[in-house]
Amino acid sequence: VGLRDATGQPIPGFGTTECIPVRTNSTRAKVTWQGRAGLDELVGRPVQLEFSGNRAKLFSFFFE
Repeated sequence: VGLRDATGQPIPGFGTTECIPVRTNSTRAKVTWQGRAGLDELVGRPVQLEFSGNRAKLFSFFFE
């Protein structure tokens, strides 16, 4: 999963290449990025999500 800003540009540190791969079949899988403790620095900013995967099916997603 990668995060992009409101204009569609990748947000440094939150790209698909920094994302720790999610390899589970779960509705509660947590997405994290290397070197990032959370999304606190993005609070209040609009973001776009970029999903990529190999043989993946996306059922749903949410922010908490």
